[in-house]
Amino acid sequence: NRVVWLLAQFHGLPDGVTIGMRLDPDTGRPAAATMTAPDGSTTDITLTTTNNRYEVTETGPTPLWEPVEHAHQTWLTHGKPDWPRLGITATQHHQRLWIDHPHNPTHWPL
Repeated sequence: NRVVWLLAQFHGLPDGVTIGMRLDPDTGRPAAATMTAPDGSTTDITLTTTNNRYEVTETGPTPLWEPVEHAHQTWLTHGKPDWPRLGITATQHHQRLWIDHPHNPTHWPL
C-alpha cells in the first residue's frame, strides 16, 4: 500500500533510501521489492507469500524494514486510511501531515 510507504518516511526510514524491484532472472517478472540505503544496507521483500507470510531479508548496519512495520501498524490502527483521509497543514510556523483532521494527535512534522 502506497500510504504505508509514505508513512514509513515518518517512522524512521533513513533519508536517501531507494525502493525498487528485483526481477526473476528466468521470467523477467518482479520477484521482490527492494530497499537500498546510502550506507549499503538492503532489504528484499518477496512479492509472494509462503504460509501467508512474506519473506524479508536484510543486510547491512541499518534496519530498513522496521520503519515499514511501524508504518503498517499505524495504518492498521487508523482503519487503513487511503489518500483522501490524509491532509497537510502548512502555516508560517509549521507544516505537518495528518490523518482524518488537522487536530488529530497522530501527525508528523514535514
